[in-house]
Amino acid sequence: MSAKSTLTMLSSCVIPVFLLILAPAAQAAAPDVGLVTGLAGEVTYWHPEEKQPPAKAQAFLKIRQGDHFNLPVGAQLQLTYFAGGRQETWKGPVTLEVGDQESRAAGKEPPPSPFAVKVLPAKVAKRMKGAPTVEARPEVQASGVGAVGQQSVRSSGVIQTMAPKKSPAPPPAPGPLSHQDKKEVAEAEKIYQDLKKQAKPGDLTPIIYLLTIYADYGQYHKMERVIDTMLAERPDDPNLKKLKAWARSLASGKP
Repeated sequence: MSAKSTLTMLSSCVIPVFLLILAPAAQAAAPDVGLVTGLAGEVTYWHPEEKQPPAKAQAFLKIRQGDHFNLPVGAQLQLTYFAGGRQETWKGPVTLEVGDQESRAAGKEPPPSPFAVKVLPAKVAKRMKGAPTVEARPEVQASGVGAVGQQSVRSSGVIQTMAPKKSPAPPPAPGPLSHQDKKEVAEAEKIYQDLKKQAKPGDLTPIIYLLTIYADYGQYHKMERVIDTMLAERPDDPNLKKLKAWARSLASGKP
Protein backbone atom coordinates (compact mmCIF):
# COMPACT_ATOMS: atom_id res chain seq x y z
CA MET A 1 0.00 0.00 0.00
CA SER A 2 1.38 3.42 -0.92
CA ALA A 3 2.13 6.10 1.67
CA LYS A 4 -0.61 8.27 0.16
CA SER A 5 -3.21 5.50 0.51
CA THR A 6 -2.18 4.85 4.11
CA LEU A 7 -2.49 8.55 4.96
CA THR A 8 -5.94 8.71 3.37
CA MET A 9 -7.11 5.67 5.36
CA LEU A 10 -5.80 7.11 8.63
CA SER A 11 -7.50 10.43 7.96
CA SER A 12 -10.84 8.73 7.30
CA CYS A 13 -10.59 6.98 10.68
CA VAL A 14 -9.10 9.73 12.83
CA ILE A 15 -11.32 12.64 11.76
CA PRO A 16 -14.65 11.00 12.74
CA VAL A 17 -13.17 9.95 16.11
CA PHE A 18 -11.87 13.49 16.65
CA LEU A 19 -15.32 14.90 15.91
CA LEU A 20 -16.90 12.46 18.38
CA ILE A 21 -14.52 13.70 21.06
CA LEU A 22 -15.34 17.33 20.31
CA ALA A 23 -19.13 16.86 20.22
CA PRO A 24 -19.64 16.47 24.00
CA ALA A 25 -17.31 19.41 24.62
CA ALA A 26 -19.42 21.60 22.37
CA GLN A 27 -22.55 20.42 24.15
CA ALA A 28 -21.08 21.12 27.58
CA ALA A 29 -20.23 24.66 26.49
CA ALA A 30 -23.75 25.42 25.20
CA PRO A 31 -24.68 28.83 26.60
CA ASP A 32 -27.87 29.74 28.38
CA VAL A 33 -30.00 31.87 26.07
CA GLY A 34 -32.81 32.84 28.41
CA LEU A 35 -34.77 32.26 31.57
CA VAL A 36 -38.18 31.03 32.69
CA THR A 37 -39.72 34.16 34.22
CA GLY A 38 -43.30 32.98 34.61
CA LEU A 39 -44.99 29.61 34.98
CA ALA A 40 -48.41 28.16 35.72
CA GLY A 41 -49.55 24.57 35.40
CA GLU A 42 -47.72 21.28 34.85
CA VAL A 43 -45.15 22.32 32.24
CA THR A 44 -42.36 19.87 31.37
CA TYR A 45 -39.10 20.39 29.49
CA TRP A 46 -36.37 18.29 27.90
CA HIS A 47 -33.40 18.60 25.58
CA PRO A 48 -32.93 15.85 22.96
CA GLU A 49 -29.14 15.84 23.33
CA GLU A 50 -29.26 15.46 27.11
CA LYS A 51 -31.05 12.11 26.69
CA GLN A 52 -33.04 12.56 29.88
CA PRO A 53 -36.78 12.05 30.41
CA PRO A 54 -38.92 15.19 30.53
CA ALA A 55 -38.62 17.04 33.83
CA LYS A 56 -40.96 19.44 35.54
CA ALA A 57 -40.17 23.02 34.56
CA GLN A 58 -39.62 25.56 37.30
CA ALA A 59 -39.40 29.32 37.48
CA PHE A 60 -35.80 30.62 37.42
CA LEU A 61 -34.74 27.78 35.10
CA LYS A 62 -32.17 28.95 32.56
CA ILE A 63 -32.93 27.71 29.06
CA ARG A 64 -30.68 26.56 26.23
CA GLN A 65 -31.14 26.50 22.50
CA GLY A 66 -32.84 23.23 21.57
CA ASP A 67 -34.80 22.89 24.82
CA HIS A 68 -38.39 21.73 24.34
CA PHE A 69 -41.32 22.69 26.58
CA ASN A 70 -44.69 20.96 26.65
CA LEU A 71 -47.66 22.97 27.88
CA PRO A 72 -50.91 21.07 28.47
CA VAL A 73 -54.32 22.71 28.36
CA GLY A 74 -54.52 25.53 30.89
CA ALA A 75 -50.75 25.85 31.38
CA GLN A 76 -48.85 29.07 30.79
CA LEU A 77 -45.15 29.78 30.31
CA GLN A 78 -43.16 32.99 30.04
CA LEU A 79 -39.66 32.91 28.55
CA THR A 80 -37.24 35.83 28.51
CA TYR A 81 -34.34 35.85 26.05
CA PHE A 82 -31.10 37.56 27.00
CA ALA A 83 -30.16 38.61 23.45
CA GLY A 84 -32.59 41.33 22.46
CA GLY A 85 -34.76 41.08 25.58
CA ARG A 86 -37.63 39.31 23.82
CA GLN A 87 -40.20 38.08 26.34
CA GLU A 88 -42.79 35.55 25.20
CA THR A 89 -45.91 34.29 26.96
CA TRP A 90 -47.35 31.00 25.71
CA LYS A 91 -50.56 29.21 26.63
CA GLY A 92 -51.19 25.49 26.26
CA PRO A 93 -51.79 23.20 24.62
CA VAL A 94 -48.53 23.66 22.70
CA THR A 95 -45.01 22.24 22.43
CA LEU A 96 -42.20 24.77 22.06
CA GLU A 97 -38.62 24.61 20.88
CA VAL A 98 -36.19 27.21 22.22
CA GLY A 99 -34.10 29.11 19.68
CA ASP A 100 -31.23 31.49 20.26
CA GLN A 101 -33.45 34.60 20.41
CA GLU A 102 -37.03 33.33 20.17
CA SER A 103 -39.16 30.19 20.44
CA ARG A 104 -41.24 28.37 17.88
CA ALA A 105 -44.14 25.96 18.21
CA ALA A 106 -43.23 22.45 17.11
CA GLY A 107 -45.36 19.98 15.19
CA LYS A 108 -48.12 22.26 13.96
CA GLU A 109 -48.77 23.84 10.58
CA PRO A 110 -49.13 26.73 10.52
CA PRO A 111 -47.28 27.13 13.83
CA PRO A 112 -49.16 29.15 16.45
CA SER A 113 -47.70 32.40 17.75
CA PRO A 114 -47.04 33.38 21.36
CA PHE A 115 -50.05 34.66 23.26
CA ALA A 116 -48.10 37.84 24.02
CA VAL A 117 -44.67 39.28 23.15
CA LYS A 118 -42.85 42.30 24.51
CA VAL A 119 -39.26 43.52 24.55
CA LEU A 120 -37.45 44.36 27.78
CA PRO A 121 -34.93 47.21 27.98
CA ALA A 122 -31.50 45.99 26.88
CA LYS A 123 -29.87 46.76 30.25
CA VAL A 124 -32.48 44.66 32.05
CA ALA A 125 -32.13 41.64 29.77
CA LYS A 126 -28.34 41.83 29.93
CA ARG A 127 -28.38 41.91 33.73
CA MET A 128 -30.74 38.95 33.95
CA LYS A 129 -28.22 36.77 32.16
CA GLY A 130 -26.33 36.67 35.45
CA ALA A 131 -29.41 35.91 37.56
CA PRO A 132 -28.76 33.63 40.55
CA THR A 133 -30.49 30.34 39.83
CA VAL A 134 -30.66 26.86 41.28
CA GLU A 135 -29.29 24.53 38.62
CA ALA A 136 -31.01 21.15 38.31
CA ARG A 137 -30.43 19.84 34.83
CA PRO A 138 -28.05 17.32 33.27
CA GLU A 139 -24.89 18.44 31.55
CA VAL A 140 -22.36 16.42 29.58
CA GLN A 141 -18.93 16.60 31.14
CA ALA A 142 -15.98 16.92 28.76
CA SER A 143 -12.81 17.17 30.79
CA GLY A 144 -10.92 14.84 28.47
CA VAL A 145 -11.13 11.80 26.22
CA GLY A 146 -12.09 9.61 29.17
CA ALA A 147 -15.17 11.74 29.80
CA VAL A 148 -16.61 11.36 26.31
CA GLY A 149 -20.20 10.18 26.45
CA GLN A 150 -20.46 10.45 30.23
CA GLN A 151 -23.20 12.47 31.87
CA SER A 152 -23.68 13.80 35.35
CA VAL A 153 -26.43 15.83 36.94
CA ARG A 154 -25.62 19.19 38.46
CA SER A 155 -26.46 19.34 42.12
CA SER A 156 -29.86 20.92 42.61
CA GLY A 157 -28.34 23.06 45.32
CA VAL A 158 -25.68 24.73 43.19
CA ILE A 159 -26.29 28.44 42.76
CA GLN A 160 -25.05 30.06 39.58
CA THR A 161 -24.49 33.78 39.95
CA MET A 162 -22.64 34.52 36.73
CA ALA A 163 -23.26 33.73 33.08
CA PRO A 164 -21.67 30.34 32.22
CA LYS A 165 -17.89 30.53 31.85
CA LYS A 166 -15.06 28.02 31.88
CA SER A 167 -13.97 29.33 35.28
CA PRO A 168 -16.94 31.01 37.00
CA ALA A 169 -16.02 33.98 39.12
CA PRO A 170 -16.80 33.61 42.83
CA PRO A 171 -19.71 35.66 44.18
CA PRO A 172 -18.70 39.06 45.56
CA ALA A 173 -18.02 39.27 49.28
CA PRO A 174 -20.57 41.17 51.37
CA GLY A 175 -19.48 44.59 52.55
CA PRO A 176 -20.12 48.33 52.37
CA LEU A 177 -20.67 49.79 48.93
CA SER A 178 -18.69 52.59 47.37
CA HIS A 179 -20.47 55.83 46.52
CA GLN A 180 -20.65 54.79 42.86
CA ASP A 181 -21.98 51.34 43.73
CA LYS A 182 -24.68 52.85 45.93
CA LYS A 183 -25.70 55.08 43.05
CA GLU A 184 -25.90 52.13 40.64
CA VAL A 185 -27.92 50.01 43.07
CA ALA A 186 -30.33 52.90 43.68
CA GLU A 187 -30.79 53.34 39.93
CA ALA A 188 -31.47 49.61 39.55
CA GLU A 189 -34.04 49.73 42.36
CA LYS A 190 -35.88 52.46 40.45
CA ILE A 191 -35.86 50.27 37.34
CA TYR A 192 -37.27 47.45 39.47
CA GLN A 193 -40.15 49.67 40.59
CA ASP A 194 -40.91 50.56 36.96
CA LEU A 195 -40.84 46.89 35.95
CA LYS A 196 -43.10 46.00 38.87
CA LYS A 197 -45.72 48.55 37.79
CA GLN A 198 -45.81 47.05 34.30
CA ALA A 199 -45.71 43.38 35.32
CA LYS A 200 -48.78 41.19 35.24
CA PRO A 201 -49.61 38.67 38.00
CA GLY A 202 -47.18 35.75 37.91
CA ASP A 203 -44.46 37.69 36.07
CA LEU A 204 -41.23 37.22 38.05
CA THR A 205 -39.14 39.51 35.84
CA PRO A 206 -38.93 42.44 38.31
CA ILE A 207 -37.97 40.19 41.23
CA ILE A 208 -35.37 38.25 39.23
CA TYR A 209 -33.84 41.51 38.03
CA LEU A 210 -33.63 42.88 41.58
CA LEU A 211 -32.12 39.66 42.95
CA THR A 212 -29.50 39.79 40.19
CA ILE A 213 -28.53 43.33 41.15
CA TYR A 214 -28.22 42.48 44.83
CA ALA A 215 -26.18 39.36 44.06
CA ASP A 216 -23.85 41.31 41.76
CA TYR A 217 -23.17 43.87 44.49
CA GLY A 218 -22.93 41.44 47.40
CA GLN A 219 -26.12 42.70 49.05
CA TYR A 220 -27.15 39.32 50.42
CA HIS A 221 -29.20 40.60 53.36
CA LYS A 222 -31.37 42.50 50.89
CA MET A 223 -31.63 39.35 48.80
CA GLU A 224 -32.96 37.48 51.83
CA ARG A 225 -35.67 40.07 52.38
CA VAL A 226 -36.79 39.89 48.74
CA ILE A 227 -36.83 36.09 48.84
CA ASP A 228 -38.88 36.16 52.06
CA THR A 229 -41.48 38.22 50.21
CA MET A 230 -41.58 35.61 47.45
CA LEU A 231 -41.76 32.74 49.94
CA ALA A 232 -44.84 34.33 51.48
CA GLU A 233 -46.55 33.79 48.12
CA ARG A 234 -44.79 30.48 47.26
CA PRO A 235 -44.08 28.83 50.64
CA ASP A 236 -43.42 25.37 49.17
CA ASP A 237 -40.98 26.45 46.46
CA PRO A 238 -37.80 24.39 47.11
CA ASN A 239 -35.64 26.53 44.83
CA LEU A 240 -36.51 29.70 46.72
CA LYS A 241 -35.58 27.99 49.97
CA LYS A 242 -32.21 26.93 48.54
CA LEU A 243 -31.63 30.39 47.14
CA LYS A 244 -32.36 31.93 50.54
CA ALA A 245 -29.99 29.51 52.27
CA TRP A 246 -27.27 30.43 49.77
CA ALA A 247 -27.79 34.17 50.28
CA ARG A 248 -27.81 33.72 54.05
CA SER A 249 -24.55 31.76 54.01
CA LEU A 250 -22.83 34.45 51.95
CA ALA A 251 -24.24 37.22 54.13
CA SER A 252 -22.65 35.51 57.13
CA GLY A 253 -19.36 35.12 55.29
CA LYS A 254 -19.59 31.31 55.32
CA PRO A 255 -20.45 30.16 51.76
